[in-house]
Amino acid sequence: EIYRGATGVAGEIGHVAIDPGGPECVCGNRGCLATFVGTRQLVDRARSLMSRFPDSALAGTEPDIRAIEDAALADDPLARQVVNEAADRLGIVVAGVLNLLNPGSVVLGGSLARVGDRLVKPLREAVATRTLVASAAASDIRTSDRGERATALGAATHVLVAALANPQLFPGVKTA
Repeated sequence: EIYRGATGVAGEIGHVAIDPGGPECVCGNRGCLATFVGTRQLVDRARSLMSRFPDSALAGTEPDIRAIEDAALADDPLARQVVNEAADRLGIVVAGVLNLLNPGSVVLGGSLARVGDRLVKPLREAVATRTLVASAAASDIRTSDRGERATALGAATHVLVAALANPQLFPGVKTA
C-alpha cells in the first residue's frame, strides 16, 4: 500500500535537506535533495565535469538529461560520474526513509530513472552504508517502469481517486 500522508504529499523526498549550507531551493530551504539531483542540477554537474572527461561523448556538447541518460546507458565515464554522485546524494535520503518507515519497496521516478540499475546499484551501496541492516535488507529499491510520465500519472491518479471519493461529485461510488 502506498503511504500518502495526511495531506497526500508523503514521499516528496526532493525537499529533504541533506546539506544545510547547500544551495537555496525553490521551496526556500537550503540544501534540499532537489538542489543536487534535480534535472537542471544534473545537467549543470555534467557540464562542470566535462574538462575532467575530455573523451566523454558529452564533452563539448550542451547536454540535456536525455543525453546524460543515453551516455550513462552506454557506460560513458562522465555520465557514470554524474549518476554515481546523484546515487550517493539520493542514498542519504532513501536511507533515512528506510530507517524511519521501513517500507517494503522504494520506487524512484524522475531524473535518471531511465538508467535503471546504473542508478540503483550505486544507490543500494550508498544506502547500505547508512541504514540499519534490517531496514535495507527487506526493501526492494527500483526505478519506476512508468518512464518519464511517472510523476504526471501519479498526480492524475491521486486527483481521480480523490474526486471519486467525494460523495458530492460522485454519490454512491465506493472507493477502497
